[in-house]
Amino acid sequence: MKTPEEFLQKLKQLMLPWTDTFAEVFDQFYLELVEYNTHTNLTRISSKEDVYIKHFLDSLSLMSVDVSLANQRLLDIGSGAGFPGIPLAIMNPTLHVTSVESTGKKVDFQKQLIKRLNVTNVTPIHTRVEELKNEDSFDIITSRAVARLPILVELAYRLLKTGGSMVFLKGPKLQEELVLSEKTCARLGLELSIYPMNFDETSRFLAVFKKTTHIPLKTRSFGQIKKNPLW
Repeated sequence: MKTPEEFLQKLKQLMLPWTDTFAEVFDQFYLELVEYNTHTNLTRISSKEDVYIKHFLDSLSLMSVDVSLANQRLLDIGSGAGFPGIPLAIMNPTLHVTSVESTGKKVDFQKQLIKRLNVTNVTPIHTRVEELKNEDSFDIITSRAVARLPILVELAYRLLKTGGSMVFLKGPKLQEELVLSEKTCARLGLELSIYPMNFDETSRFLAVFKKTTHIPLKTRSFGQIKKNPLW
């Protein structure tokens, strides 16, 4: 099957690599996704063009920011069908991805997928991120379509190494979320960089928060964080 031309053009704009091997692996990824989606709800997006732009390219856009992925440990929070972690792992074989998802059937899909694609640098885990004990363990933490920034920042902070980066994929309400999280980010010593990503008619951004210091935080549940922000 031919790789969609629009995807290739936008990949070129981001100056990201592409080979025949990558084309074969992502084609198989797409086929596995749509087949599994016939009996298990993984995604509302199913056309090849949309999957390549809204899932694959959206995930790979993280490679275009000033955050090195080589030989790093990445945590993907609420990874769903494996986005963005598995596409990043395919393109970056020295990156190790821990893919955390609370829905068991989606984790089952990820496990089947990486086995069939022979992707060995991804570890899918069926749990909630609040239950992870790996404090100060990850170089990069990412998430998309999971929660607003104040919640994501608190969920990720204790798990991220000092000097590491949170990279969150966000939509047109980014500015509103930044206002809500401003005090939390300032108190935690997070340095913000924003990268616009214009793939389609929807405004997309990568919000990168670099952790410059470590402040101990008590682990709280998603519900507690949502109800009572830190600051």
